Amino acid sequence: MDIQRFLGTRVRLQRLGDGKFFTGLLGDLTQSNCRISVKKTEGIEIGDQFVSQVFGHGTSALLKGTVNAKSDEQLVMMLSEPIKLIQSSEQARIAVTDVKAVLRYEGESIDAAVLDVSIGGAGLQVPQALERGANIELAMDSPHGPVAAVGVVRYCRPEPDSENLFRVGIQLNGMNRVDGARWRRMFELDAA
Repeated sequence: MDIQRFLGTRVRLQRLGDGKFFTGLLGDLTQSNCRISVKKTEGIEIGDQFVSQVFGHGTSALLKGTVNAKSDEQLVMMLSEPIKLIQSSEQARIAVTDVKAVLRYEGESIDAAVLDVSIGGAGLQVPQALERGANIELAMDSPHGPVAAVGVVRYCRPEPDSENLFRVGIQLNGMNRVDGARWRRMFELDAA
């Protein structure tokens, strides 16, 4: 089992004590422990037990463990059961850094930071709220060259700890052949 293919992908955590959900990105994974980056660890205590789902390409990893270390934005959990792999219908989201984009929304250009990408979409951070269901045009630089696409706003919510930033999920609905090939190349290393 190649568990390293899950590194940098999205994690959904549920605390067993109260059922509260958290999200993050997988930073490291071995058969005995994992490290997860989260926005805040406030309210999470050493000794809290979690069941977590790590979303990969077509496969998810289920983890059960106990928090044994934490910092402001990191959790380290000791796994109490072997990692279980299950088929997943949800697309893997891969964290990206230092990727900028420009959105065309209602005739206006909006600068955006790209936070994560999947085969069918992107997670962005923007300085204004966008209407759910709105059509957009996206232009960004990928590691393999510029990519232009059209899409739809799936959700928009305020970023915690920021009055002026919003997290936006974009479902990509179309791009030309060259842009599509560049987009898919971002996932080749993870899928190999």
